[in-house]
Amino acid sequence: MRCLSLKLSNSAAVVFVSTLLLASAEDWTTKSGKIFKNVQATAMSAGAITIKHNAGTDTVPLADLPPDIQKRYSAEELFRQLQDKTRELERLNGELGTAKEQVAKAKQAEPRRGRAAAPPLVPAPGLLERPTPPIKDLPSLQPTEVVQVADLFEHYRNDPAGADRRYKGKVFQIQGAVERFGPTPFLRKYAVALETPERSRKVECRFSYADEFKSVITRDDGQQLVANLVTGGANKLMSVGEVVTIKGTCQGIEKNAIVLSACRRVQ
Repeated sequence: MRCLSLKLSNSAAVVFVSTLLLASAEDWTTKSGKIFKNVQATAMSAGAITIKHNAGTDTVPLADLPPDIQKRYSAEELFRQLQDKTRELERLNGELGTAKEQVAKAKQAEPRRGRAAAPPLVPAPGLLERPTPPIKDLPSLQPTEVVQVADLFEHYRNDPAGADRRYKGKVFQIQGAVERFGPTPFLRKYAVALETPERSRKVECRFSYADEFKSVITRDDGQQLVANLVTGGANKLMSVGEVVTIKGTCQGIEKNAIVLSACRRVQ
């Protein structure tokens, strides 16, 4: 963005630009009364933002957006978040360097014998392997219903059109094991990918920051998702391998993922 006069390093500039073009998966209502569903920012200029939404593509003047969205996409706010993230990354890099040194020293001090294997992850009740029931045999989907990740995956793999009719646009709960995280700090959002039977397609749950979150980051080489609080301190949100229950609205298949938006953790 040309309105930024401060100099960024090459790597910081790449992060800054790429994070502006991530899906917001939210609805916008402009001051002039236009409503856009499932907004995705695709380009920005000094006075306008280009978005994709359910009805197509539009370029919206920033002045026509609500104050909270104007502030979120202002150069000052984005650059402030970039500076916060850069400082956080520098701190984490320092911690990572210290941790690597400690691991190297521990390995040198270890006797040359096999380590005890870590105990296997035990699935929560209901996650044990079982046949996926056909869509046609299922009752109407309820907001309180808990859908297993494997069932959602198999329904979309075997009958995408039928799966869309059952799930797309519906609110329900999904249960599965966490595989990885994807924080997007400049949009105050983060994504959680749940394990599926195939590596090529994941179930992706998209969250917005809670009001008390200053930033959401990963720790322990991406094994933990942590929220830094506005009031200071941090809360661990979830860990890789943890079985979680998440409530959200299904958006169907986007690229190569089954997406749920407006998510919140239930359990």
